[in-house]
Amino acid sequence: MKSNDRKTLLTAVAVSSLLAAGVGALVGKTMLSSPPKEALAVEAKEDHAGEKPHVGMSAERIAADGIQVLALARSVRAVRDGEAALRAATARLEVLDSKVVPQAQTAVDLARGGFEAGKFSLLEVLDAQAALTTARTELIAARLDRAKALAALERAAAQ
Repeated sequence: MKSNDRKTLLTAVAVSSLLAAGVGALVGKTMLSSPPKEALAVEAKEDHAGEKPHVGMSAERIAADGIQVLALARSVRAVRDGEAALRAATARLEVLDSKVVPQAQTAVDLARGGFEAGKFSLLEVLDAQAALTTARTELIAARLDRAKALAALERAAAQ
């Protein structure tokens, strides 16, 4: 993993943690604390039985807090999804780069050597070359997927 990629991932993890803490704090503040005086929708008055009705926040304040919590939750989810996509793309890239492509290259080399020695047919050499080409194409696609995942993570962390 490149240094810039590692910094981006660490930044995204930090942002994710901060956003999660912000969502928790906002939810805790909205749900658990008493509303500020200016947010009260009605004054407490005694009803027929001499009891005070439930006093709550205004509908606008509740809606605004809900929208804010929802936006924070979406941001946290986007960062976490981005992290997961980056990890998956990196793992796929590493497997293709370290195992699949080298094994396909070895198969081509062996097939060519066997063909020169008269033990393999040209068709077997061509099959090995086709497998190598497919592996290299998959490697290029994995690099592209990883770059896209990294860009998506950076975009989510910047929100």
